[in-house]
Amino acid sequence: MYDTHFHTPRDKRNRLANGYLLGKPRPETNLAKTLWGAEGALKSTTTDMLKYIRYQFKNDAIVKESHKKLYEIDTDYWIGYYWWNIKNQNHDVHYRHDGGISRAKNVLVIYPEKKIGISIFTNESAISVNQELSNLVYNIYNELK
Repeated sequence: MYDTHFHTPRDKRNRLANGYLLGKPRPETNLAKTLWGAEGALKSTTTDMLKYIRYQFKNDAIVKESHKKLYEIDTDYWIGYYWWNIKNQNHDVHYRHDGGISRAKNVLVIYPEKKIGISIFTNESAISVNQELSNLVYNIYNELK
């Protein structure tokens, strides 16, 4: 994955989409560097996301470990390594990770049994965007399965 960065190199910054919050332009934000992940700073391309999605379907020890149940919230909803793992809630088994900050949002959902992965990016942010992206992901999956 050559186009996925926590800190976008200067020569690739012109490829970043402008971000918006409630329809108003939002400048890039300096975010904390944390031990546990991107904290809203990871930037990627659709090509790299497709590589990552394909990787999630491999019969590989790292993939299996990343999907492992670590903390059970409910009998059909648990946390894995950077994934929300959902077993029911009127949906097939899937691994989900949402991301974003005040100028962009992403939802990534992996359905391992059907080998379907869906990632939706938007450069708009608002409280309603999260629910709209979630609904869109599930609608797309229901059309594909």
